[in-house]
Amino acid sequence: MRSVWLAEVFLPILTVALLFAFGSYRMMHSRVATRTIKVGFIQPSIPQTLIWDESSDDERFRDLLQLSEQALTNKTDLLLWPEAAVPKKLRYNKETYEAVTSLARKYHVWMIIGADDMEPRPGAKSVEDIEQTMKKPEMEISQ
Repeated sequence: MRSVWLAEVFLPILTVALLFAFGSYRMMHSRVATRTIKVGFIQPSIPQTLIWDESSDDERFRDLLQLSEQALTNKTDLLLWPEAAVPKKLRYNKETYEAVTSLARKYHVWMIIGADDMEPRPGAKSVEDIEQTMKKPEMEISQ
């Protein structure tokens, strides 16, 4: 009776053991990295009640830029911002676009940012009109 279940588990156990041995061998004999990259992660501490408060958007964005400037003093190669970090549409808000691109140019850094985005369909109103319509639940957007 013992040999019946032993035969059934032998192959899976052997497979796991071989994979473990191969992985260990590769880890011990891996090449030393020839290039490294310095990454800065920005995660401001914002209370949940303020995240959706539009009146504090500009202040939160200034804080994000200030934290980024502090992080970039370490000659960072890549800067990561959290999801929805940019309070306005980056593509359509000139001040926000200039602030982000100026930061990247000034410090010669790549950035991965979290920003909402939208593209109005052909013939639609301006982006500002669409955003205002989306904020008013009593209005409908026709498709």
